[in-house]
Amino acid sequence: MLVKHWQRVAETRFKYQKKIEEAVGEARTSRRPLGLKDKLKPNPTQQDALKELVVLQKVSIHIGRGRHSFELTISQPEEWLAVIRETYALYKDSPIGQVMHKYYENYDGRHVQPEVISGLQGVSRQTFYAWRNEFLSDAAIIAAQHGIKNF
Repeated sequence: MLVKHWQRVAETRFKYQKKIEEAVGEARTSRRPLGLKDKLKPNPTQQDALKELVVLQKVSIHIGRGRHSFELTISQPEEWLAVIRETYALYKDSPIGQVMHKYYENYDGRHVQPEVISGLQGVSRQTFYAWRNEFLSDAAIIAAQHGIKNF
């Protein structure tokens, strides 16, 4: 049961990877580094360097549209983006990686059903779900290696 929970959390991060990247980018550009006083004239180079040193703890993304939308808070977003990159790299030369990349790459904008993806790749629906479980289990293990504790 715990593994299923970790898989669901990891899958959410894969589905909304682009939104997480945008939120991290916005947080990085709007953030004022710690230690700078409002009275001091900040050095832009110093500000940029300090922004990169401070780890983002959380970002929020909006999921859905209209009345059915909600805000999702992602803890350790930069670590999750690293987990996503490493998981794709782990599977880069395998059919599993190709299928999962096609499934998750534009999930929010244009969700394609698993049956369509599996049919286009020449695998059964059952194989798709087995591959997805393996892919997400490995992502959860990589997340644990990165020290992500809040699944």
